[in-house]
Amino acid sequence: MGENGSIPLPKIRSPSPQRVKEPELLVIETPKMQEPDIKRIEQELSKDVTLIDKKIKKKGDEYNGQVNKKTKKYHGKGILTWKDGSNYEGYFKEGDHYGYGIKKWANGDIYEGNWERGYRHGIGKYYYANGDKYEGEWRDGELHGLGQYWFKDGGMYQGSFAFGRKDGLGSLVFGDGVHMSGNWVQDEFHSNLK
Repeated sequence: MGENGSIPLPKIRSPSPQRVKEPELLVIETPKMQEPDIKRIEQELSKDVTLIDKKIKKKGDEYNGQVNKKTKKYHGKGILTWKDGSNYEGYFKEGDHYGYGIKKWANGDIYEGNWERGYRHGIGKYYYANGDKYEGEWRDGELHGLGQYWFKDGGMYQGSFAFGRKDGLGSLVFGDGVHMSGNWVQDEFHSNLK
């Protein structure tokens, strides 16, 4: 995890020339963001809970939105702005980011998508301040499942991720057009497709 919860860039190692062949690129259907089901999220968050609108300032941070009247925790729709300029706009469940929301970090990174227990979880898009972009599945705050990662130099990886690393079947295309398709294990390319 990077500074203030942002995601560090994935490591890419250049392949040695003897390992790069001209395999066929994999065709992997990666999940795409769908319009969030806001009505379902709001119904779930208001079930058996009395919500009140509140503006809260604490240690330089500011929250403006719904709060669980009983627990006094952020619950429902709201905007949380940290003193460093980062902010989150979306839904909360007992103080944690939940359902759907957009978080913008002070360094320029942006995440838009699903949240659970305060973590990026489900389908989402992450825009890095340096121009890179990821779209796909997340689990507990990490790239996990199928996704596509575009590099600012024009390169792209499409395939499987596990715990923030390329892992499983995937294709990496470098900005110059050289590509590798096959099996990856913890960010290391292991074999071409036969």
